Parts: sequence; structure tokens; C-alpha cells
Amino acid sequence: MILFRRCCVLAVLMFWLGGLTFYGTVVIPVGRAMIGQPSQSLITRQVTFVFNIAAAVLLLPLAWDQFASTLRSRGRWLVWLGFGLCIPPLHWLYLQLTALMDGAESSFGSFQAVHRWYLWLNGLQWLLAVVYFVLLLAAWRREDREAAKSVD
Repeated sequence: MILFRRCCVLAVLMFWLGGLTFYGTVVIPVGRAMIGQPSQSLITRQVTFVFNIAAAVLLLPLAWDQFASTLRSRGRWLVWLGFGLCIPPLHWLYLQLTALMDGAESSFGSFQAVHRWYLWLNGLQWLLAVVYFVLLLAAWRREDREAAKSVD
């Protein structure tokens, strides 16, 4: 069961973290070069919606792993909470950007201003996921060492 749980955690974490990293560093620049900014923005609009949902789904297996862990980690819970707290404002900013793309007004500012906030918050969430991953590996290592000691 431990192996299954850890595989689930790694799968969702790699999907979100790896997907966001690849999309931001490869797909967006290539898309801009190949099809231009307006068309790339329409694609990004759809993809970011999926990334925001995936971020919310990601929280579930991470929480499962922490509850099932024999060693509790406040650090992982704090990073998990920080990651989760990014989701509502990112969704709100996504809705603001979508409205601006559709020609509506935003009380929050211009497209560039809203987009800048979105990118900064998304970058923070990405960084928290990287920190969580490091803490996760350290926790699993400690768990495995403790389990090995109890077998001896």
C-alpha cells in the first residue's frame, strides 16, 4: 500500500509540476514563435484552466500521504497549505484575464497587470511544489530508515 500511495503522489506531482514547467518553458515560447501571441493566448487560456484544476486535485494525494505517514511533518503541511492558498486567487485572476480577453473590463487593472500577478502567484505555487517535493523525498527517506530500524 505504501508503494501504491507513493506512486500516486509522484504521478500527480510530476503531472502538475513537470507539465507546468514544460508548458511554461517550451510550449509557450514555441507557440508564440509558430502561431503568434493572440493564438497562443487562446491555447494558454484553456491549458491554464486545466492546470488550476490539477493543482486542486494534487492536494488530495499529498494530504493522503501526510495522514498515512508514520512521521508527521509541519513543514510539509505548511508548504501544502501555502500551495493550496494560491488556488483561489489564481482562479480569480484567471477569470479576470478571461474577461479581459473577451473584451470586458476588469476592476483589477489592465491585461498586463493582471497577467503579471497571475504569473508571480503561479511562480510562487511552482516554487512551493518544488520545496514540497524536496521535503517529501526527505520524509520518505526518514520513514524508510525508521521502518528498517524496526525490522532489525
